Amino acid sequence: MQRSRVTVQYGHLPGQVFEHEVDGIYCVVRDISGGRPDIPIEQVLEALDHRLAQWRANGGDAPSFPNNLLEHADTFRLVRPEWVRWDVWPVLLFCGNRECGHVLVLRTGRQADTGIPESRRCRRCRTGAYRQLPYYQVHGCGKRRQLQVPQCPDHLTDDRTFEDTGSFVTAGFRCSRPTCRRWLPMRFATCVDCAWAKSDPSRARTLTLVTARDAKAYYGHRLTLVNIDAQLRDVRNSDRAAVYALGHYMDTVGDLSGMLAAGRGAGPASPNAEAARLLEMIRERYGHDTEAVQQAQAMVDATRGDEPALERTRAALQPHTVGAATSDRRIFERAFLHARHSVDNLTDIAATLTTAGSTELADRIHTGLAAARQLGLSRVALVRDFPIALVGYGYSRVHSDERARLSPLDPTRDTQQLPLVAVDANTEGLLVECDPVVLWHFCRSNGWTQAWPTADGPTTEQARAWVLDMTYAAVPTEAADAIRRVTHVWSHLLMHALAYHSSFSANSVGEYLLERTASTLIFVAKFNAFNLGALGALAEQHLRLWLSDAAEAAASCVHDPVCLAERGGCHKCLAVAFGCERFNRGLDRAYLVGGGRLAIQEGFLHTAARRAGG
Repeated sequence: MQRSRVTVQYGHLPGQVFEHEVDGIYCVVRDISGGRPDIPIEQVLEALDHRLAQWRANGGDAPSFPNNLLEHADTFRLVRPEWVRWDVWPVLLFCGNRECGHVLVLRTGRQADTGIPESRRCRRCRTGAYRQLPYYQVHGCGKRRQLQVPQCPDHLTDDRTFEDTGSFVTAGFRCSRPTCRRWLPMRFATCVDCAWAKSDPSRARTLTLVTARDAKAYYGHRLTLVNIDAQLRDVRNSDRAAVYALGHYMDTVGDLSGMLAAGRGAGPASPNAEAARLLEMIRERYGHDTEAVQQAQAMVDATRGDEPALERTRAALQPHTVGAATSDRRIFERAFLHARHSVDNLTDIAATLTTAGSTELADRIHTGLAAARQLGLSRVALVRDFPIALVGYGYSRVHSDERARLSPLDPTRDTQQLPLVAVDANTEGLLVECDPVVLWHFCRSNGWTQAWPTADGPTTEQARAWVLDMTYAAVPTEAADAIRRVTHVWSHLLMHALAYHSSFSANSVGEYLLERTASTLIFVAKFNAFNLGALGALAEQHLRLWLSDAAEAAASCVHDPVCLAERGGCHKCLAVAFGCERFNRGLDRAYLVGGGRLAIQEGFLHTAARRAGG
């Protein structure tokens, strides 16, 4: 069976049950085959190792994944999906004729097996057609079991019938003997040999009953990463490169060519000896002349390349922040996108359009950027070539988080290597960044951070350093959590608002969260070999309307007041079916509008309006 690559990622990973749209039957994916994508497997394993470390640090269980994945590269194989092999499953059939309901148990789901009837017509009544039983059971350890057909205690050899009411709460089996017709109690399987359940007595051992379309039956786990060559790994081994990446976000570093050089082993630039001697002489003889000392210092700094900017960056940050950033792929991926000149700030695009005489279009962009500032967004940039890769690596059942066991995708019968199902493409995206100054005032208004030493609060550079210190802190804080939540909520609101101003729906785009820099990158999740520039046109033509509609959507939901007061967000206002890196966890509109179950005193949007004088 052939499927589009994105369809495979979200609906046809190994072990996943799906409905075949042609035959109308339920199937389970046996394995996936295809060629090898152009992605360095070391890059994928490094990112996966970090994801597994986070899972285990939060108390999650993933025993089938080896530790130190880079040392077990032969255990995995990258595959770009081209063909999907499947089996019919569940293999329990029942007659759709309500007067009959005859139950038929197939020996196997393989197409070539004689256990599958040649015709769907019921063997008993000859009028109804067999349908699959759309219910089965799963457990948090990863097991998947079809229902056990109960026996009548008085008529053990008789066939059973099944009455499907559309809900497994009221559906059930009956004895088929006309003089009996008693309801037969449903038998729920228990994980009696489940080491995962035994390790924690609080875990339920009874398998959860689900329908074939129930999301709880299978949560596919995926990595989103920027597909950059092995140079990224070399850069990450340099402490100086981490300072470059952090400094670029802080605006203390502009040119990132030095970061690439640092990855190749280049050391700090030495100051010009003559300029250094001149500085010392001026300090000795004219130390009281502050202006002269500053001019001499500027001459020396001009001979030291990027070192003054790096020193300024280090001085503004906590030492732990720089150390923690060296293990954060995304801060480097953000820097690499800028170093490769793939990112164009809309401010620069507007300036280019003005120079070319397209003043009307430039004015549209300026109007949109002004609206962004009113909403607490400091930067909006167009990412023209976003080399995105989406890698499916495992699954869990019943829960998407650490309450369930994380299992690798099932290997094929031809090899025991664990598959990493990867799709890659150069697409386009929009990079949106929350204003760090507004974030600080928002956290201060809610008592999540201490007062600033000066009455005016932090400058933009100081606020950016504060954001980094908070999000990279070893001990989680309320401020760090608020920064991440605001970023994530904004990301989903922007995805939903695309449907009104572009050809994209929330399900045709994805998010690439850069929460430690209070940023999100909304990208087209088509995974084609080209893009049509639709997001670029949106940013140039309808930026103000897009951002304003997204902000207005935060204020209300059709399920309010229950949604805001009890959940914070639902499928009508925030949740998306595809493309969320967090499985829609942690979404709460109260962070933007205030109130809610967390009783937030002032929402981010209110802080932004207050700061803007609105």
